[in-house]
Amino acid sequence: MKKKHLSLLFLCLMTTLSTFAQRAQTLALDSTANRLFMEKNYEKSLAIRKIQLNRLKSEVGDSSYDYIMRLIQVGKCYYRMMQPEKAEEAAQQVVDLYGQYKSTSDEEYAFALDNLALYQGSLKKSAEGLKNAEKALEIYQNFYKHNHDIAIMYAHVAELAHDNGDNAKAIRQELMSLNVFKNLYGEHSEDYISEARYLQKYYEANGDKEKAKALADRLETLEKETKEGVVDLPKPMEFTSDAVAHEHNNDARRCAEYYLTHYINANKMNDAAAYIMAWSQATSDSHVVIGENEGKLINNSKTLCYGVAYIAGCSLYALKTGMADFTFDTFQSAMVDMLNFYNANKKITGEVKYLEQYVKAYGKGADNLVALLKKNFPGNLTEELITRIKNGEKVKIQK
Repeated sequence: MKKKHLSLLFLCLMTTLSTFAQRAQTLALDSTANRLFMEKNYEKSLAIRKIQLNRLKSEVGDSSYDYIMRLIQVGKCYYRMMQPEKAEEAAQQVVDLYGQYKSTSDEEYAFALDNLALYQGSLKKSAEGLKNAEKALEIYQNFYKHNHDIAIMYAHVAELAHDNGDNAKAIRQELMSLNVFKNLYGEHSEDYISEARYLQKYYEANGDKEKAKALADRLETLEKETKEGVVDLPKPMEFTSDAVAHEHNNDARRCAEYYLTHYINANKMNDAAAYIMAWSQATSDSHVVIGENEGKLINNSKTLCYGVAYIAGCSLYALKTGMADFTFDTFQSAMVDMLNFYNANKKITGEVKYLEQYVKAYGKGADNLVALLKKNFPGNLTEELITRIKNGEKVKIQK
């Protein structure tokens, strides 16, 4: 009796493993479909998505999260293939399925509604599109996110309101969108300038000719200044807590990107450096290990700029990946950023012996550079270790 039971258990296990393997193969089609989509080969990407959806429907059903998320990509393919009717049909299915089986109040549902509104707008269904776009925005506002996504939602509501003949509403919503873009990227960013053209259009449609002209003049000035290298950065500030630092993660990213991509004599380098140093000391979103070698860079006025570049690189890696813990990947990414910065600036500062060894190693091949980085890696630093250190413990950072 036991033998039969064990055999049955083994059979069930094999069936489960087989199902998992089949599911993995189905989900693995993502990489091919995504690659084709990025290559703008939308027809082939769509064909793979359809195969994937048929498999998922039989494996886990059309109520599954995996199925619904892949259905979104079908709509995107149709939209870029200039078939908005089919794109709308797919997007409506996503809204219906997600609303029925998952939620009608979370972020994913808001994105699905906004996506549907976009397709409806392209079909001149401005009234339906506006209704869905406003509903999407209303849901997403509950999460209090001052990010790129909400800026796009404001912009979609504005465009659909304009198409629906309500230019006053279009202006209000576009101003909200631009306020977010300004805070995120600055007035000299491509995101802000390109979006502001729509506000100019809405002013003109609303009969506000003076405002439209003033905005056009302002945009001309911004474009000229941008070509001359003007960039908007936040002013250095004191971060009184980790929570305050977290609120300014996007500003920290902007400062790190600016610092690593400009010469040390650029006009806002001091502000960027001050911001990075203050933020990195206050935040728990990026743990930075200052090894003996990096410490020497920071403690020497001649090489301090490269120490800041190292901290900027660590911070940027953490912000881009969402990985706060300091690992070899963090170290490698930060060092590569710093070395690129060094190569661009060493004519100004002169050569630095410690950094030249990396340049020479890379000249002998990428493997040599990685080997040297592993040799000099100061060690891992995790959230657990940070907590223990704050509690007064003495801990050893492990390589």
